[in-house]
This record gives sequence, structure tokens and C-alpha cells, in this order.
Amino acid sequence: MRKFIIRLGEALVILMLSLALCEVVLRLAPGVIPLSYLDQFSPTLAADIAEHRNLPTRRSLRWLDRDDGGPPLSVFNPGQRIRTDVVEPGAVREVVMDDTGFCNPPDGADRHVPIIALGDSFTWCTQVHAHETWPSVLGARLEQSTYSLGRPGIGVYEYIQLLIQFGVDRRPDIVILNIYEGNDLRDAVRFQASREPPDAAGDASRPAPSYRRIVNDLLDTWFGRNSYIFNVALVSAVEGGRWLRAALGVGGVQFDETQTRKTVDFRYTIAFPGAAPVSYNTDNTDTDEVAVARALTGGEASLDVMTEGLARFVELAGAHGFQPVVLYTPSAYTAYADLVEFADSSLSEVMAEYSKTQRRFLAEKAQALGFTLIDLVPDLQRAAAARGADEMLYFPRSIHLTKLGHKVVAEIVADRLQRHIQ
Repeated sequence: MRKFIIRLGEALVILMLSLALCEVVLRLAPGVIPLSYLDQFSPTLAADIAEHRNLPTRRSLRWLDRDDGGPPLSVFNPGQRIRTDVVEPGAVREVVMDDTGFCNPPDGADRHVPIIALGDSFTWCTQVHAHETWPSVLGARLEQSTYSLGRPGIGVYEYIQLLIQFGVDRRPDIVILNIYEGNDLRDAVRFQASREPPDAAGDASRPAPSYRRIVNDLLDTWFGRNSYIFNVALVSAVEGGRWLRAALGVGGVQFDETQTRKTVDFRYTIAFPGAAPVSYNTDNTDTDEVAVARALTGGEASLDVMTEGLARFVELAGAHGFQPVVLYTPSAYTAYADLVEFADSSLSEVMAEYSKTQRRFLAEKAQALGFTLIDLVPDLQRAAAARGADEMLYFPRSIHLTKLGHKVVAEIVADRLQRHIQ
């Protein structure tokens, strides 16, 4: 018994030393903590780590009042510096917000602006400079002032809120609302779910399950608020549980990337004739996009959740005298549809149908509601094929538009506006 106690004590000492060493390593190199984990850390500790890594945090934001009952909405603070951890050739790592908190060149944003752009990270300066985004390039090409209200991580209903609070007072002649193929449907689903009260059976807005409450209680302890290794271990346990639930088919359709990333392989390659294949989405991000695509094509989700937002966009156009334009920006796999090969071959048909269904829906709504639709897919596919492997329109790792991609989008939009907007 005495030997057992001694060995147990030795094991505990080794364990404590190992945990202490891991704690020190994480504190010295917090960049090794995946962002998907950091998002689930104790909020206080996550904010401290994010600031140390020069990443945006809640302290970088200011929160807005909404008139539609949607989930919390924020914009960046004026002059906020935003840095990204993603590094790939040609990518800009740090950008600075303007005096309103949006990504625009600093050139008199308070005056009348003929063209305003709404959208998410495909309108914002994701890994490009403010003057290289498609709204800015569009303005230079048309010799018109433009202003971008792009904000990463939001959807159609949030675009409308930003237009109301920051756009209509600029008296625009044209407002371009950019629908991104990948996740605007997901964001509309989340918006609608946020407005629905929980029912007896439970739904997307029901209270957190008991395990989530336990996790939150643990994160609120001294260890949760202060220990890096404690947070890593706790999040790892949660991720393991999600993986097991998904593997067993428990939980239904999931639109949360933290719940789909373990079971969905969303990586793909794009191969031009005579050139080596280019690997895309190597970090396997945006896996919730696959969940939404499967739900839509399988009849478990409906694009009708966007209708109210599009209708309000047209109503605002009538009330404020601007011409409403909806822009449809495809994902990289659609722009390179003839050259793409998914790691999971079953996604080829699903993602193609996902794109076609959204485009048909928007074409029908354009006729019914009275907005102008600019579908980038045909022209962007031609441009992507013509440019070849040396001039990619999307960053392979982040799968966002490159500087060239923004330029090509601006050229297409400028041509369409000149032809169709009086």
C-alpha cells in the first residue's frame, strides 16, 4: 500500500508539472490555440488572448439597437485596427477602420454618396486594403463616390439594419446588397430563429442543454477565467462530445461550424489543364455551409427566410429614393465549377444544386419584388477560366476574393450598372 501511495504521489507530481509546462507554453505562444477553440473559452480570458494576438474582440466593437428583434449586432470602433492570423501569398494582414467603423479609404465619408454597398466579408476588406475592395474599385471605375457598409459575419437582415443606421442619411442613388452564396441563407435562418419564442417541444431558440450550462459554470470558475490549459481541456471535451453526437446522428441538422467541422470534409482542389492542382480550404473551414446546403437541397430549410429582408430592402428604396440592386457572389467552388474536385465527392452535386437553387430564388424575387439582380456567376466563371492558375480570383486558404477577384467583380458590376441602371 505504501508503494502504491508513493507511486500515486509521483504520478500526480508528474501530472501537475506537465500541466504547468503546458500552461507556460500556451501563455508564451497563444497563437497555437485554434480560433475555433478560442471562441469557446471563458469570455474574459478569450478577450485577453485575442488582444495579445491583435485579433478583434468584443472590446473592438460597439453594439447597435435593432428595430427587427434580431440577434445582437455590432460594428467596429472608429479607427479600429483589425489583424488576421491567416497568412497566404498576397494577403493583407492588417486593416484600419474609417471614422464610422467600416472599411473605406479615408476620404470624406459623411457627404452624399451615390453608391452604397452592403454585404459581409465578401464586401469587406478581407485580406485586401480598403481601396482594393470591389465597392472602392467600382467607384473609381464609374468615377462615382462609393461607401461600403460591409461587415464580416452577418447576413441580409443585418445589412438592412446597417443601411438604416448608416446608409440612408447619405442619400444614395444606388444601394447594392451583396448576397454571398456560402452563408447568407444560414444567417437568415439564425435571424428567424432568434425571433421565435421557445415552445414546449423545444427548437433552435430553446435554452442551452444541461451540459452547456455545466460548461458555462466551469468557465466561470477561477480556473476557467485564468487557466489556458483548463480552457483547452474543457473545450476539447466539448468538441469530443459533439463529434460523438454527430457520429451517432444525434441532434438533427446543425448550422454551427463547431458542430460540423469534425464530421464534414469541405476541402477541394481546382485544377487547370496542364497545371498542378491548387488546394482550397485547407483548414476545412465553413463546414456549416455544407450543412445548410444539404438542408436546403433536402427540403429541411427554405430560402423563404430571406423574403422579408429583401422586401424591406425594396421598401426602403421606395421611401428613400434609391435604386435597389442585389448582387449574387458565388463561392470559389462555383466560380471554378468546371475545374473543382471535392475531397468528399458526394458534395459535388449538393453544392452545385445549392448554388442553382439560390440563383433561381433571387431571380424570381427580383421579378416579384422589383429589384435589379446582378448574378455574377456566368461572368465570374468566364473570368476565372480565362485567368488561369497564376491569377486566382479567390485566396486558396481563406476562400475569399483576392485583390484581382475584387477587381473583376467591380468590372462586372460596373458594366451591368452602366447597361441596366438609368
